Amino acid sequence: MIKILIGAVVAAFIVIIGFLILDPQTSYEENNVVEISNDDQKSGKYSIEGEINKSGTYSFNETPTMADLIAAAGGTTSNCDERGYYTTYELSSGSTYYIPSLFD
Repeated sequence: MIKILIGAVVAAFIVIIGFLILDPQTSYEENNVVEISNDDQKSGKYSIEGEINKSGTYSFNETPTMADLIAAAGGTTSNCDERGYYTTYELSSGSTYYIPSLFD
């Protein structure tokens, strides 16, 4: 029984290390501290499509939330499923976001 438990713990560590190695957004620096400079967050492009009034790509000087991007795109349509996104979600530059319809 103990051999099985030890084997499961070792397997879990191997899986965790594997995910850390394969994650393309992980950055390793001295003491495992990642520093983000303000230059990286100055300007970014964010695309939105789906049940939105003006689909397209929008630029922001600071990291926007989903509510900021929706407002820039003229708001959502009446067929929008408001349960399909979080308005407080902070967006990643260069990404495309999809607003679903009620019947997707």
